[in-house]
Amino acid sequence: MSIHKLIVHRRSIRRFKQQTIPYSVLTKLVNAARLMPSAANLQPLEYVIIDDAGQVAKVFETLQWARYISPLGTPPQGEEPVAYVIVLANTNIKADGYQYDVGAAMENMILTALSDGIGSCWLSSIDREAMTACLKLPAHLTVCCVLALGYPNEQPVMEELTATDGSIKYWKDKDGCLHVPKRRLEQITHYNQYGTECPETVACEDWEALFETSVEEEAYILQGFLQNNEIPCVLEAAKSHIYPVNFGSMSKIRLLVPEDRLDEARGLLEKMVLETDETEELFEPEPEQGNL
Repeated sequence: MSIHKLIVHRRSIRRFKQQTIPYSVLTKLVNAARLMPSAANLQPLEYVIIDDAGQVAKVFETLQWARYISPLGTPPQGEEPVAYVIVLANTNIKADGYQYDVGAAMENMILTALSDGIGSCWLSSIDREAMTACLKLPAHLTVCCVLALGYPNEQPVMEELTATDGSIKYWKDKDGCLHVPKRRLEQITHYNQYGTECPETVACEDWEALFETSVEEEAYILQGFLQNNEIPCVLEAAKSHIYPVNFGSMSKIRLLVPEDRLDEARGLLEKMVLETDETEELFEPEPEQGNL
């Protein structure tokens, strides 16, 4: 799954299967956090991995969950997290301003976990005194936040806010499904200066590759055809081996369309091939080049 797909499909998970996460996966998350961008490269963060059942239970008691829907947001018995990564700031390295590092580290771990099918919940409502005692932390280490982890046992859904004054509070329906409102793209995007609408609103959809070619002319023909049929599409130049990214023979040019229009676009292109003999060659493989 692409990074963009992971981001679009990510939701906070608060109900987990009681399936052990391999320690190697947990260390992979910390490694992803370690490699995040850090201001002045100071790298003030440290991490504690928790997967021992006794420690997992102690950490759970220090956390507060989903205040908008409390107590429904607290994981019920038998669906608690099975592991945690605790993010700490070493104040001997940096006394303040480390919050930027924390955000980057957490997102790296969240997306890495999701790429392995693991759900997570970022928590900052913590009894830090109890957590400090539980982890036996020295005075120079501050508890920043906690990443709760486990294989998901729920499927929250994202809702687009219908108005600028809509409520951002997440909620559960009668079937127990969590709904999470997000501000619409056009509400938060400005063009060149604040208050100016973008000339074209791009939906937060996944885009899929429909066609790939090395010939620039082919790509533009197909792009124009789809646009004339009111299907959004963009060209993307993908790097080929050691060559730079550009539109030309040194790169593969991909034609991307929104995922929900993929079948429609493919059908139109197939129809185009059947009706126009001249375009059949666009879909034939290029002959292998002989030795010069």
